[in-house]
Amino acid sequence: MLDITRHAVHRNYGSLHNDKTIWQTIKNKDFNKPYHTFLWKALHKNHKIGDYWSHIPNYEHRSTCHKCGTTEDLEHIILKCDIPGREIVWNATKSLWLKKVNRWPELKNIGDILGCGLAEFKSNHNKLMKGANRLYRILISEATHFIWKLRNEQLFKHESKEEWPHQTEILNKWVAIINPRLTLDRSATHSRYDK
Repeated sequence: MLDITRHAVHRNYGSLHNDKTIWQTIKNKDFNKPYHTFLWKALHKNHKIGDYWSHIPNYEHRSTCHKCGTTEDLEHIILKCDIPGREIVWNATKSLWLKKVNRWPELKNIGDILGCGLAEFKSNHNKLMKGANRLYRILISEATHFIWKLRNEQLFKHESKEEWPHQTEILNKWVAIINPRLTLDRSATHSRYDK
């Protein structure tokens, strides 16, 4: 996972990072605590998905996506799966991002997600856009973790497709997650708290 992340960051921002720098992004203060855990497990390939289940008798069926039938890995879950909600969350995230920055960085693989803590967006004058970088880290980490939770909820909580949340419900849940998070961030960066 470190190699995929390193190449994605280099492709997107032109900067090379060593393993230590990538590991240090886990501690990024822009990430909430559940995402810290998610990121740590992702970089360690410690999520119990895909090949983890293929060697356990009577649980081999868990190695494939129940919706798509392909081997389930993080990239599939977060960026490719047809489960309800994934596309809705990414479209809403992209729409919110485009209100502040005029270019959406396409998420091509899981390295783009895991490397979001190393985002380096620059202005036309090649000046680092600190606010945009912070917004990107918040949006990508919150969207990723929400999609992960949706997947787990659909896999372990709902027995049939009829019980899965509808598009409006998913979008409302996303708004209920991201609005307080951005409000807290705006409050915490108020000038009365100095730097």
